[in-house]
Amino acid sequence: MSDRYDSFYRDYWKTTGWNPAVGRISKTIADVFNQYIDKSKKIIDLGCGDGTHYGRFVSQLAGSYIGLDVSGEAVKKAKENGLEARKHNFNDRMPFDNNSFDVIICLEVIEHLFDPEFFLKECGRILKPAGFLILSLPNSFYLRQRIKFLSGSFSSMTGSPLAADKEWSAPHIRFFSKDSICRLLSISGFTISKFLPEGFYFLEALPFMGKLHRITLLNRVLFPFSRYISSLFPSLFSSGFLIVAGKTQKSDND
Repeated sequence: MSDRYDSFYRDYWKTTGWNPAVGRISKTIADVFNQYIDKSKKIIDLGCGDGTHYGRFVSQLAGSYIGLDVSGEAVKKAKENGLEARKHNFNDRMPFDNNSFDVIICLEVIEHLFDPEFFLKECGRILKPAGFLILSLPNSFYLRQRIKFLSGSFSSMTGSPLAADKEWSAPHIRFFSKDSICRLLSISGFTISKFLPEGFYFLEALPFMGKLHRITLLNRVLFPFSRYISSLFPSLFSSGFLIVAGKTQKSDND
């Protein structure tokens, strides 16, 4: 089973040039990084990929940085990009002592995991008492997805060529709403300090608008409205969530 798991994520990084790290980080994510990371902080990046998306940016902000990824191919590339990185299967206990890190970064990872509750409890174990988890994930129940469900179709929201013709091969295996991720974090010992909507474009959310959402000018005109409405109703109008959470502090009576 381990060999098949490794093979899947090797292909995930190699298939037809697919690279899950491609793209720039959003201003929202950059602002959160700048707020919570500085030279006094020890950072671990879970699901670091090859480091080209944000790893090098974070490593320059932090006092120390290490990345873990399930893909040996990604780890190899991260090291070539000058980052400290190790291969790790997130279904297993992480090889670090309790209270080891000031900030844990986990962007677009939890939807890939067999046991996300175990993973988050492991994050809580290695996070310092005053530390923070920075987590992002897709919202599987935003407007476009709901319209697709009603029409009898489904998207795993991966963008991966692995799922282009075989949707059952998509690497996303867990699907979260705003309520379910909040419950999972609470059960796993975290208290949310920031909950930010990410990635809503009004035209893109409406399947019947076809390719109009690709028109940059239209998206720019509608962006202030899109951002405002997604902040009011993130469950419906945000395609993803960015969350900052700390370890739940136990009272003396606990």
